[in-house]
Amino acid sequence: MSAYGKRERIVNGAVVDIRNLPFIVSIRFNPTNIHLCGGIILSQKHVLTVAHCVYDFKYDWSNLKVFAGTSTLSATEGTAYAVESIRYHPRYNAVLVEITRYRYDLAILSVQGSIQYNEIRKPAVLATRDVIPNQNVVIAGWGLLTRLKGRFSYNLRQSTVKTVTHEYCKSNFPFPVYDDEFCTYLHEGGFGDGDEGGPVISNGVVIGIITYRSSSENDVCDIHSNLYRQMDFIRSVLHR
Repeated sequence: MSAYGKRERIVNGAVVDIRNLPFIVSIRFNPTNIHLCGGIILSQKHVLTVAHCVYDFKYDWSNLKVFAGTSTLSATEGTAYAVESIRYHPRYNAVLVEITRYRYDLAILSVQGSIQYNEIRKPAVLATRDVIPNQNVVIAGWGLLTRLKGRFSYNLRQSTVKTVTHEYCKSNFPFPVYDDEFCTYLHEGGFGDGDEGGPVISNGVVIGIITYRSSSENDVCDIHSNLYRQMDFIRSVLHR
């Protein structure tokens, strides 16, 4: 067992009410209500997610819907917003650069209409300082109930994990882990497909979004985009 100890994995995480995480959204394929990935509300018009989740829709986003204000994947709960446009990180490349992951894996969706704020729909508070290692943080989403296969969770779930040093993170992978990324550690598991784009939260502040999961079942480091180091891109879209 690693020195970072055992942590509950999100695939078996605790069910959580949307009132506790009112900034998280489910991004879905519209005709069939299939959950694709998570996202976070940035403003009444903008939602942040991972670029690889929505890249196939870059020329036609009419089949994407953003569901906000819901704890479940029900088609009749929450408020659905059509997507008006998608802005990808200018350095994102859809070609895999390291085995099975992407660089600058961020996209911001603009929704039609306006997300009305209330107790179940609120913008995320974003990081104003860099990620600190060896801190307990929360990850959340509707991803697979088992790490590598299975079905999506019908209910929103969260789990507590721990940030690790950059050096420890890099030692777990055969490819580079960059300065605009950070890792969390879980023993015997990690987040599952469908959790990507969801938040990494420290004391109510969103410090990252879930980006890359290891293919291992055990002693797992997972990689996340460090939002403190991506604020230039985020501001460039929000302040257009």
